[in-house]
Amino acid sequence: MMDQKKQTRPSVITGFVLLALAFLFKWEFIYNEPVVDRLLGLIGVSAWSNGNTGFHFTGIISVILLIIGLFFWPNGTAVK
Repeated sequence: MMDQKKQTRPSVITGFVLLALAFLFKWEFIYNEPVVDRLLGLIGVSAWSNGNTGFHFTGIISVILLIIGLFFWPNGTAVK
């Protein structure tokens, strides 16, 4: 049982970090756009594929992080 707990802990931490990043990518703090869009604009990279339309790269990356984070989230985390 202890070995399973040691293997589960990094998985839970990885899953939690990826899920937190996915939500932070879409978080609108003060502005009317996600914080990551503002950061990308500061370094000169557009968050959209065609100006303000097209593919929203921040949204795509957020969904990918969400899926990967849910993949790492363990199924049996209940304490016995």
